[in-house]
Amino acid sequence: MNHHRLSGKDFFTSGELPLAILWRTPQQPFPVHTHDFFELVIIFSGKGILITDYGQYSVIRGDAFVVRDDQLHGYKNLNDLVLVNILYDQSIVNYSPYDLKNIPGFHALFTLDPLYRKRHGMKGRLRLSDEQLTRANLLIERMEEELRNKKSGFQSMTAALFMQLLCSLSRWYTELPFEDPGWFIKVGTVLSFLEEHFQEQITIGHLTSLARMSESSLTRAFRKITGSPPVDYLIKLRIRHASELLKETEKSITQVALDCGFSDSNYFSRQFKKIINTTPRQYRRNHQYHHSSKESV
Repeated sequence: MNHHRLSGKDFFTSGELPLAILWRTPQQPFPVHTHDFFELVIIFSGKGILITDYGQYSVIRGDAFVVRDDQLHGYKNLNDLVLVNILYDQSIVNYSPYDLKNIPGFHALFTLDPLYRKRHGMKGRLRLSDEQLTRANLLIERMEEELRNKKSGFQSMTAALFMQLLCSLSRWYTELPFEDPGWFIKVGTVLSFLEEHFQEQITIGHLTSLARMSESSLTRAFRKITGSPPVDYLIKLRIRHASELLKETEKSITQVALDCGFSDSNYFSRQFKKIINTTPRQYRRNHQYHHSSKESV
C-alpha cells in the first residue's frame, strides 16, 4: 500500500528536544500514513473514524491513545473532530526519570496498547473524563507556552511537563474499572515490577503469581509484546541499565554487574556482548566522554 511517510525533522524545531504539539481544530480527512516518531493523540470534541491497517474504529471526545512509529493510520468520516497530536521521539520515554515506568498503566498505554491494538481493537482504550481532559489540557497549554516563548530552560520545562502528562495518563489508565483487567494490564503490572526490581533475584513463579497467569500464557504474552520470554526480557533490561552505568560512572565492571542483578561478572560480560555486540570494557571506552580514569575489575 502506498502511503505518506512523515519525518520528525520536519516537526522537531526546538533544538535538542524531539517534541512538537499540533492541534487539529478540526481534524481534516487524512489518508493513511506513517512517521518515524511516536504520537500521543487526545480527542477533545467531535467524532470520526480512525483508519488503521488492521481495522477502523470510532473515536470520540476523551479518547487518548498512542500511535507508534511506522504504524499506518489516518482519519475519515469526521464530524467536528478536534484533537491534539503530541509528536515525540521514543528516546524521551525510554529515558524517563524516576518511577514513571513503575506505573502499570504506563506500559499498558504506551507499550502494550499501541503494539497490540490489532489483537483487542480499541476495547482497552483510555477515555478521559471531562475533569481529566481539563487537567490534560492545562498541561498541554503550559507546554505550548514554553515552546512558544523559549525562555531559558524551556526544553527542560517542556520535558518535565510532558512527563507530568504521561504520569497522569498512566495513572488514569491504571484506574480504569475493567471487570477483567485484561492481559495487557496484567503484563503491564509485570513490566512495572521488573522495571523497579530488576536488580533483585526474580523467579518466573513470582512473575506468574503477580500476573495471575500461567507460565505458558505469560511467556506467550511476553513474546508477542517484547519478542522475548520474561527471563530474556529481564536480562535485556539489566544490560540496558548496565550500559548507562558504564557510560556515566567509574564503577568497576564487576560492581556494575552486581548493581544490575548479575551475580557472576563473567556471565554478565557474555550476555552484554551477546546483546550489545561488544564487551563491557570496549563499550565503556567507546562512550567514555566524561570519565578518563580506567576502571578496575
